[in-house]
Amino acid sequence: MAHKTAGGPGRLVSPGSKEAGGQAFEANRAQLAELFKAAYEGDLSRLEQLLLDFSSSETGHSSKLRQASSSPPSASSLSPSSPSSGASASAFVESLSPEARKVFASTLAEFRDGRRRSALHFACAGGCRDVASLLLLLSPSLLDLRDEAEETPLLLLLKATASTPSGEKKREGLLDLLQLLLDRGADVNAKNLDGVTPLHVAAGAEDETEAREILSRLLNAGAK
Repeated sequence: MAHKTAGGPGRLVSPGSKEAGGQAFEANRAQLAELFKAAYEGDLSRLEQLLLDFSSSETGHSSKLRQASSSPPSASSLSPSSPSSGASASAFVESLSPEARKVFASTLAEFRDGRRRSALHFACAGGCRDVASLLLLLSPSLLDLRDEAEETPLLLLLKATASTPSGEKKREGLLDLLQLLLDRGADVNAKNLDGVTPLHVAAGAEDETEAREILSRLLNAGAK
């Protein structure tokens, strides 16, 4: 991934000399941490801005990131619980220039933390459907990326579901996020390094009613 020169906030910086390389590493790490935090917390407005900043640093000019002929609402302009959230994510993507879309499609999968987790891993761990929808529209290759423990975003979502107490509002969108991943064709048989599969995690959920629903969806999607 090519990095541009150092400068204002939100810009990926160039390695260059050894000193500049150290500065670039620290700056990029901090910016990626912000991106992952926004994904985990479901902060669409912040996530969009960070994505635009990253894309601007790759293309070298921010003026071409959005289509000049249109200005549809951003993904954050609607409530996260809105049934039209998928449409708002599409609107954000459609507002981007072809150049910006190409940058996102090719680089989002390269953005990883120290455990090799992507922004989609964080969105799924946080149960943030709207963020996951936007990320998958920008870069479908994120769907089955594995972290250092060979865990996919789907597996992290199921772990989050199993560990979230029933009654918490966060649980309301977890099944919707699960269905989004399944509809996109997530690998329902992917094992982590310990041999744990999505079915194993789902079967261990405390809420028996929800566990049955999740197991049913996984089995219908081909889980074994």
